[in-house]
Amino acid sequence: MKSTIVGLLAETALHPGAGQSRGVIDLPVAREHVTHYPVVFGSSIKGAFRYKMLTDSGDAEVVNAIFGKEDAGDTTAGGVLFSDARLLLLPVRSLSGTYVWLTCPHILERFVRDATRAGVSVSIDIDANTPADGFIMTRSQTAKVYVEERYFERMPVNAVAFDSLISILKGLISDSRVQQRLESQVGIVSDADFAWFAKYGLQVVTRNVLKSEMGSKSSSNLWCEEYLPQDTLLYSMFMLRNVAADEAYGTLLDTLAEKSYVQIGGNETIGQGWCNITRFQMNQGAGEA
Repeated sequence: MKSTIVGLLAETALHPGAGQSRGVIDLPVAREHVTHYPVVFGSSIKGAFRYKMLTDSGDAEVVNAIFGKEDAGDTTAGGVLFSDARLLLLPVRSLSGTYVWLTCPHILERFVRDATRAGVSVSIDIDANTPADGFIMTRSQTAKVYVEERYFERMPVNAVAFDSLISILKGLISDSRVQQRLESQVGIVSDADFAWFAKYGLQVVTRNVLKSEMGSKSSSNLWCEEYLPQDTLLYSMFMLRNVAADEAYGTLLDTLAEKSYVQIGGNETIGQGWCNITRFQMNQGAGEA
């Protein structure tokens, strides 16, 4: 089965809505039920890329071959499968720098398993020195690293394993300036610590609607929205399920290379949800099998 891993780097704040309120947050982001990691579900990924292909290619036949169609009396499944977009790096504020790109052993393990399913061989070896709670693996030179209101003890990294991880992450990001910052800003924390930041460390924005009455303005509504911050890195997988759609699948990949941005999630009209698309490449090899 032909498969492609696609990196999605948020260029603006991203709101993949959950459709229901959670506590004081009226519009939270969608989350995995068990881990509570933020996620963009496959149906949203498929819808966003369908709209992109309709806009960029304008070829309805190709779009129907990729995504399927549902007309009166004529329902056809699409020839390409679209997975959820899973979280890989979460930017979190830090007093030790602009921000830290956080990840954890469980997140990295899932990426390796997903890559294997896509027919791509990658190796991320941090098991021998997994950080305990309250510790962070990073190339920062400070003894303590402050992330949000918490501080972490720095622990040394395995240079070979860390360099391999950075190389893999670069394969999901096309901008060379962003790639250069990875080595100094990526931090690996324990699964439990990462889960805390994924649950409580996201950006929350309060918005309202203004109405004009008698020459003055007043608020008619007030609500809170949760966002994945700019520079969040996610990844998804596109898999060819029907050989008859092979040519259309190639057209999809060519379009992504030529026009490498897609809008995902809500609030499109206020500039939210723009992501840079990068086909995963590792050691000069394409992320395709």
